[in-house]
Amino acid sequence: MFEILLNLTSVIFRVEGRGAATITEVAFQTKQLTPDESTIQNEKEKQLRYQLEEAERRHNILNVKQHRLRKQRDVLDGFADNVVKAGNDGV
Repeated sequence: MFEILLNLTSVIFRVEGRGAATITEVAFQTKQLTPDESTIQNEKEKQLRYQLEEAERRHNILNVKQHRLRKQRDVLDGFADNVVKAGNDGV
């Protein structure tokens, strides 16, 4: 079944009607890919999967950086709190 879906180049839905909510006709059509079209489609799919993997990798890197920056901010906030407390104790 999955193989058949990969060999479809286009799925077309056509809806015709009039008025706010009256649909008078709906048509569904599929087209088989030629071997050349199938190769092109597979290349496009590979490129999109690669782009998705790269975007997910960049997303993970940014999440790690964000986590590290939050830890650094927490440490600096704690240090600043200690400095303020020490300054208030000496007053």
